[in-house]
Amino acid sequence: MNYTKELLEKNRVKFTVEVSADEWRAAIDEAYNKNKGKFQIEGFRKGKAPRKVIESVYGVGVFYEDAMDIILPKTYGEILDKESELFPVDSPEIDIDAISDSTFKYTATVQLKPDVKLGAFKGLKFTRTVKAVTDEASSRLSTTPAAGSLSATEPLRTATGRSSITAAASTASSLTAAQPKSKT
Repeated sequence: MNYTKELLEKNRVKFTVEVSADEWRAAIDEAYNKNKGKFQIEGFRKGKAPRKVIESVYGVGVFYEDAMDIILPKTYGEILDKESELFPVDSPEIDIDAISDSTFKYTATVQLKPDVKLGAFKGLKFTRTVKAVTDEASSRLSTTPAAGSLSATEPLRTATGRSSITAAASTASSLTAAQPKSKT
């Protein structure tokens, strides 16, 4: 596998990849072995037709899509392993440049993690405003329960308005009443 890297604007990178003929043929063979059981060709038992016969009936590119599903993650992963300083943040956009029985070339464009450069933040001046809490505001907050909080004496209510203990007991009794009685 050969590839070239081109850095684009806005933290994007473009890889142009040419897969070797041996790797591409191996991916096509793997795709054939994976899918040969799906083809019913007259004169052959299901899954027993040779690859050349299937290709003559369905077309030469019948296994290309599955071969791409095999080779793309493999080659893209190898590139990212070699280019360890790059941090992609998205799946790549794949464009197929050339595809045949012996060649496969594609372009992968991916968004990278942006380079963040901090400005001068040390020595910044700001003023802090503190509001004084009055006795009236303090007493109002301590006597009013917060939204969504329960006091210790108030039982938890369900959507029907019953306490959770009553709701659980009535649900359990309705479930046991609905079960059929066994004949003995």
